[in-house]
Amino acid sequence: MKITISTDVQRLAVDSFRTFLASEVAPVARLFEGRSIPAQKMRELTQGIAEFGLPGASIAQALGGMGMAADTEAMLFEELSAVSSVIAECVLGNLLVASALANMPTGRDALRKRYLPDLLAGRSFGGFFVEQAEGVSAWPTDDGWVFNGNQQWVGSGQFADVLITPLPTEDGACCYVVVEREQHGYLLRNDDSRPAQLTFSTVRLPAALSDAQKRSITHVLTGLSAQG
Repeated sequence: MKITISTDVQRLAVDSFRTFLASEVAPVARLFEGRSIPAQKMRELTQGIAEFGLPGASIAQALGGMGMAADTEAMLFEELSAVSSVIAECVLGNLLVASALANMPTGRDALRKRYLPDLLAGRSFGGFFVEQAEGVSAWPTDDGWVFNGNQQWVGSGQFADVLITPLPTEDGACCYVVVEREQHGYLLRNDDSRPAQLTFSTVRLPAALSDAQKRSITHVLTGLSAQG
């Protein structure tokens, strides 16, 4: 459904973005139609798109966003989706991860400062797990927590530098964790016809996690291996 422009600010934002998309994004989308866009080319696109407000249009200016209304952000995303669903999916990954980081409690400022600026600028890619796969488990040990198992169906997985994934704990809680490609060296399938799959192999978290922390984005995982 087309969202109706109701203010001059929205019209200016949409019109300028539409002009940029027509000149810079649409030609690339046509060139790579039916095949994968190389990561470096996608990164160039996302950095240009970020200047017009995606993924940080509705994120507060104090956190590096533009502080726009949510419906303006939706209009911008609508314009991008009309040009390329593939590029829009990548930007959506950034938007979801950036929004999750922006809405973390104050105690998680370190994670926010580490990842949010690059996501908002389009310099890095965010990914997320579309669904929680079976077979992933977590249990307490004397010195912390251990995770094992597989997860798949990773949104924007072929590009993601940072992933947010839900993991179940033994007591039935849901622990959201941040996984970084560079630090943990995980690999994802390059074959777009198959879902990416991650394997958590004896991944450890420290013992000093409160119940509230277990249910929020709490820690950067260590000991992650991946396979495709």
